[in-house]
Amino acid sequence: FVKGNITVNSSIGHNTASSTTSNLEGWYITDGNFNTVETGTANRRLNIEGLVYFRGQLVNSRDLGVDNLSSPSLFVSYRPDLALHAPTIFSRPALRWEEIAP
Repeated sequence: FVKGNITVNSSIGHNTASSTTSNLEGWYITDGNFNTVETGTANRRLNIEGLVYFRGQLVNSRDLGVDNLSSPSLFVSYRPDLALHAPTIFSRPALRWEEIAP
């Protein structure tokens, strides 16, 4: 969990717009914005396996140019198996049930 924004540097990503190989794996949780930065003409596609949760905004600055018509510049593939390796703070039950005698 990050207080503030998460920013993914423009050097992270693939030069090939159709690539599906992941660049980042994990849970990315913030109470701010999730930013994908693109500088210059690199035009890198960002593939994330896991979960992205933000309370602010998604600020996707990546642009694949003509490839935008056929490929997303940001792709998130949910990985529920990562929950098995999650920190204990995420595995604690939110509710506790208890039977009370009448």
